[in-house]
Amino acid sequence: MKKRIPPPLIAMLCVLIIFLSKSIFPSFVFSYKLQLGIFVITIGFLLLIISIKSFIDNKTTINPLNLKKSTYLVTSGVFRFSRNPMYLGMLLFLLGTAIILNIIGGLIISILFIFYMNFFQIIPEEKALQNLFGKNYRNYRKTVRRWI
Repeated sequence: MKKRIPPPLIAMLCVLIIFLSKSIFPSFVFSYKLQLGIFVITIGFLLLIISIKSFIDNKTTINPLNLKKSTYLVTSGVFRFSRNPMYLGMLLFLLGTAIILNIIGGLIISILFIFYMNFFQIIPEEKALQNLFGKNYRNYRKTVRRWI
């Protein structure tokens, strides 16, 4: 794969933009926003941890920038429900941050994160994984959705 910005850095950049956009975008108000935001962030964090543990347990790389080091196609656990649970976890972290900060712009940034990840990270990853794992990956793609 071509040189890319690591997805965790993209997510951190999005969080920074969400913080900085507070004065630009209107806020939304509702009860229990802090509790809901923390819940969403926690689910995202747990999804990340579980996904990373699955890769470690299967002795394959978690580095999406060097897929040639992938030794095993993980299709169990949370990977039965999403082909990209790590990115989904990052998205939930962004959404939780937007909820806590009351920023509508955070929702927009989260949508932009999805588009960026799809076109600049996930599609190239899918091509590389297809080359590495062939029919097994093709069957996996047919049965499991990209996000959820």
